[in-house]
Amino acid sequence: MPSVLCICLSPTIQRTVTFDYLHINSVNRCRQYRQDASGKAVNSARVLNQLEPGCATAVCPLGKTNAALFMELAEQDKIAVIPVETPGSTRECWTLLDRAQGTTTELVADEPADKYDFSDAQAEMLAEIETNIEKCDAVLMAGSCPKYFSDGLPAVIAKMASDRRKFLLADYCGENLQKTLALCTPAV
Repeated sequence: MPSVLCICLSPTIQRTVTFDYLHINSVNRCRQYRQDASGKAVNSARVLNQLEPGCATAVCPLGKTNAALFMELAEQDKIAVIPVETPGSTRECWTLLDRAQGTTTELVADEPADKYDFSDAQAEMLAEIETNIEKCDAVLMAGSCPKYFSDGLPAVIAKMASDRRKFLLADYCGENLQKTLALCTPAV
């Protein structure tokens, strides 16, 4: 069975809240509420594992404050996660669904970039990726890169995958994609 290493530099604890009507400047009572381990690469790992159970593993930096909740939610969805502990909290997102208007609003709360030193966590993350990249057939890197990681980190990881001749899917944009393309060419 082919295996995919999904690298999620911006994991999140996703809370999806459904309202019959969402009224700004009012108290709103939800109809439905759910929590999920999320982030673009984690969501990709979820879908890949639904298609082929056990084929995808996610590497995620998780804030020690709420890492246990993230891991519990991932386990509920049978997503294998290699956690790398970071200071502070894993970011949290709230998606507000308004059934009457047919709208979706997303609220994202990131850890302040200058509050902690993330250099040890980044080094550990790179070590975990280097170890696990050898065991996979493909690397999927998706989503943004938090400001607390080094500039160009996605390009470094992409080059690592490319040098090991792994099928590389890069789903991110902007300067990080430009830096990646200067070092290597992802398959997708």
